[in-house]
Amino acid sequence: MNDIKSVKLQVDGMKCAGCVGTVQKALLAVPGVKSALMNLDAGTATINLSDSALSADELIGAVEKAGFRSKALV
Repeated sequence: MNDIKSVKLQVDGMKCAGCVGTVQKALLAVPGVKSALMNLDAGTATINLSDSALSADELIGAVEKAGFRSKALV
């Protein structure tokens, strides 16, 4: 049985549904990401991973490549 790891990121700069969609698409494109639940009001993304070897830094890189600032939340 595989445990699904979850990572929560703060995403700065999301102002509309289009921004949310851009960030979500970027996160879902990362191999090993199972889902990305976005919260525009809180400015967060909760990412469920099917590959527990993925690091928060890889996810942050995907968000930053999409044009947004991000950091991991504990």
